[in-house]
Amino acid sequence: MLEDRGIDTVAVYQAVGLYMVVTRRNIHAVTAMGRLAADLGMDYFVPQPISLAPGHPLRAELGLSSDHVAAVTTELARLYDAGLGIGLPDRSYAASFAATLRSELPGFAADCFGGHILFFQVQRLAIVPAATIRGRRSVCRQLIS
Repeated sequence: MLEDRGIDTVAVYQAVGLYMVVTRRNIHAVTAMGRLAADLGMDYFVPQPISLAPGHPLRAELGLSSDHVAAVTTELARLYDAGLGIGLPDRSYAASFAATLRSELPGFAADCFGGHILFFQVQRLAIVPAATIRGRRSVCRQLIS
């Protein structure tokens, strides 16, 4: 049946991406890391806030709080506006990120993905004509778009 349609290749593709742990020391690097992920040919990029318990010895040095909301929001806007051509969380993710920083509970954000449900943790199955496969990146674009 596939041959009748002129399709002779079945590709199974696992998307590959980069998660970045955002700390108070690297907020300014979010867009640059997204660009790195795109330059490396990754399929997606997800910046996530660090979560440190109130008594953690690195909380003062690395932790994020409501004091960082403006800087994070500005940097996430730069990331979305950069047009990197890779998958990013929906723009509404910036509000979830900011809510996490405002929360009294470390690492808490309502309706946020995480744990065993990661942002793009989905194996993609697609039927792709053999002539279409010129390399991983071109296949990737077809499978996840």
